[in-house]
Amino acid sequence: MDLTQYRKRAGQYLAERAEELYRYVSGHQTTLDLGPIYDKYCAELFSDEVVKELQQYHSTRKEAEERPIRCLLKFAIEHNLANRVRSLDEQIAVGSINADVHTLEMKLANTADRNERRDIYQELRNRMDAIHLLRSERLAVYESSGRQLAGKTYAELYSDLTGLDLGLLRSQVTRFLQASRDYYYSHLRRFSELSLSLKSEDVMPWDVPRLLRGSPYDSHFVEGKAMSMAKRTLMGLGIDLKKMANIVIDAEERAQKSAAPHCIRANVPEKIYLVLRPQGGLVDILRLFHEVGRCLHAANVKKDATFEDRYLGDRAVPRTMGFLLQYVVLNHEWLADYLKLQCSEELRSFVHLKKLYDLRQEAVRFLSTLEYLGDNQPSEKDLTDRICRKYGEVLGHPADVEFALASLEKPLSSTDFLRGWIFEAELREIIVNRFGERWYSRPAAGDFLNELWQYGQHFSVEELASRVRLVELNMGPITRELA
Repeated sequence: MDLTQYRKRAGQYLAERAEELYRYVSGHQTTLDLGPIYDKYCAELFSDEVVKELQQYHSTRKEAEERPIRCLLKFAIEHNLANRVRSLDEQIAVGSINADVHTLEMKLANTADRNERRDIYQELRNRMDAIHLLRSERLAVYESSGRQLAGKTYAELYSDLTGLDLGLLRSQVTRFLQASRDYYYSHLRRFSELSLSLKSEDVMPWDVPRLLRGSPYDSHFVEGKAMSMAKRTLMGLGIDLKKMANIVIDAEERAQKSAAPHCIRANVPEKIYLVLRPQGGLVDILRLFHEVGRCLHAANVKKDATFEDRYLGDRAVPRTMGFLLQYVVLNHEWLADYLKLQCSEELRSFVHLKKLYDLRQEAVRFLSTLEYLGDNQPSEKDLTDRICRKYGEVLGHPADVEFALASLEKPLSSTDFLRGWIFEAELREIIVNRFGERWYSRPAAGDFLNELWQYGQHFSVEELASRVRLVELNMGPITRELA
């Protein structure tokens, strides 16, 4: 195998795929058609034969060459699996569009009347029935494919390809769920009463989107101001987005444009799209800041970085950088500087609740997926029953079977989010210790971050943690944040 040619063609494939995704989320076209791109590159990049050849090549490599070949093998297997479920993904996408799932989810978050929310939720459940069966079939393909490609469970295969100790992460996450339980439930009680006029034990699934919407704080985040706030914040770090021609900011209004902001890596680091459609409100600024952080990470990778370091390393690293900028909203000094909020305790407590809800939800997804894709695979009914029960224990409200499998849409992708959250708290603690609470206004802090960004995805978050702190990734900082 000519690996130089393989890397070149893989880069071309990712670029074409990114451009198609950009045209779709930016509203330039109404359909996402990845099929022809898959078909064009499948035989030479991620067919079963190519996967086997890379597996053989990887098994003979010396330690110094092991990581880059493992990254290429991970790339080939991930896209081989994506190709296997492509038809199901297309049906799920069409079903979601036909069922108008996104619109109903937005209505849930924006509807104040509880009875109306319940009716919207029931309608959403009914429309998701067909999608539910497709997701079940999709999960079964992932599990069987792991055994076909490597003779292992998918969880074992994922661990081999990423180098992650999933057992260790499971132990860390389980301990964190227990350690953060009292904090989470106290905040859930507080904001259920404050935002919904409900006791926390009375909160139902149709109430949660409204609770986490953060509408009482929208007045602080005026529509159309989020991007200017991001630019001003970055100027404090010595980063001028106007001078970064490799970040293409698409803020034009289009009828079909995605409401959520997106970072799309068309050609790292030469061309990164930042697609946004300002909505206003707290949730909008949290999402935007996250995607800006991811864009900065991709746009500052060294130009001579390898293909693997630009695209194929640890996905938890760009997630970390997104969370770091996103949670500047938790900084009381930033809230005073940019929003003139001298008393921000309630807002910050709400953001902590939302952060902890998201983290605990990803924890349930991770633990449930690990159970489903392991050796002792439960039946679908047992799985969904367990997930619903686990949701109730961890999040404090009932969960429906119709949404159980939806939480496992991308098997083990939760590891990227969970490890990104863990390292973000650790990295932020380091930055505050070095540059002070107002680190976002220190160009030296920007220089420090740029030193990390230039490596791209060469290092895992565990390796970065050991480089900047000389200790392994651990749950201490994120636990201390709650205390």
